Amino acid sequence: RLDEYALLFDALANADLPLTYPAVDQAISNPLHINFGDEIWLEGYDIAYEEPLRRGDLIDLTLYWRAQKPLSESYKVSNQAFYGDSGMIAQMDGYPVCESRETWRWDPGELITDSYQVPVMNDAADGLYPLYTGLYIEETLERLNVLDENGEPTGTQVQLTDIRSGEE
Repeated sequence: RLDEYALLFDALANADLPLTYPAVDQAISNPLHINFGDEIWLEGYDIAYEEPLRRGDLIDLTLYWRAQKPLSESYKVSNQAFYGDSGMIAQMDGYPVCESRETWRWDPGELITDSYQVPVMNDAADGLYPLYTGLYIEETLERLNVLDENGEPTGTQVQLTDIRSGEE
C-alpha cells in the first residue's frame, strides 16, 4: 500500500546525500587547465570551422569553464583572432552561455559549457592568426589576469590555437 511505502521511504531517506555536481564531465577535445585570477579555470575548448576559412565564415568555439570559488563579479568573455598590429580578423565577446549564465551565478566546481560563433571579418587578410580568449568586466574593461603555476600573472588572455584565414 502507498501509505506503508511512504512511511518506509521517509524512514530510509536522510540528509546525507551529496549536493555537489557529479564528477562525470563531457570529453573536451583540447583540454587545458588555465588559471584566471584564482577565480576561474579554463578547462579547455572545442573548435570547428570550414577550411579554408574565408571572410564572413563562422568559427564554432566552445569553452569549458569552472569557477574556483563563489564569484562576485560578472565577467564577459572575449574571443579574438589577431596578429600584432595587423588588426583583428575575428572577434566575438559575450556573457557566458548565450548571455544567460553570468559568472556570479556559477557554482564552484560546476563545469560551464560556453559556445560562441566567432565571425571572420569581411576585411580579414589571409594569413595565420592566433586565437585568444580572456575575461573582463565590461563596465571598467578591467581584465582578469592569467596566472602561472606559481600564481604570477602572465598576461590577460590565453592563446588557444592558430587559425588560418584564406589559402596557404
